Amino acid sequence: MVGDDDAGGGWIGRLRRFLGAREDDDITPRPPAPAAREASSDTALLDAAVAGMPDPVVVLDRAGHVLAFNAGAAALAPALRRGEPASIGLRMPELVEAIRDAIQIGTPQRVELSTRLPAKRFSEAFVTPVTRASAPGGGVVVVTIHDLTPIHRVEEMRADFVAN
Repeated sequence: MVGDDDAGGGWIGRLRRFLGAREDDDITPRPPAPAAREASSDTALLDAAVAGMPDPVVVLDRAGHVLAFNAGAAALAPALRRGEPASIGLRMPELVEAIRDAIQIGTPQRVELSTRLPAKRFSEAFVTPVTRASAPGGGVVVVTIHDLTPIHRVEEMRADFVAN
């Protein structure tokens, strides 16, 4: 029995037979091509740069798919996933519309956001298309979100003080 599994590739061979894999399907890992190595180093550099940002940051390709995001963005939008459309992870219609406008028009967009749950919060998002002639697809879109809640709280306290 063990010899039969080894001859067929072990559990991988059994899985391939079960799924009906073709003979030309090769699942052995290959060394990455030079372009793939360069892309992975670009991704690592982008991840490192975005991770150092104090505000939530999301970097998208021109199709609106997530390329990178930092911990602040993950806390703000836990559904963000690399490679998926940003509209799935960012459940803020105003922000998704600003991203679409920035991609289509090619100009930076600013939008104010507010959420009521779990607590009342105010923020502003800057959506900036960054073009790069050498990049396939023309570049990226950078979304930064700045928390305005402390400023709004101070304004409310000032208004209450003046009113009383």
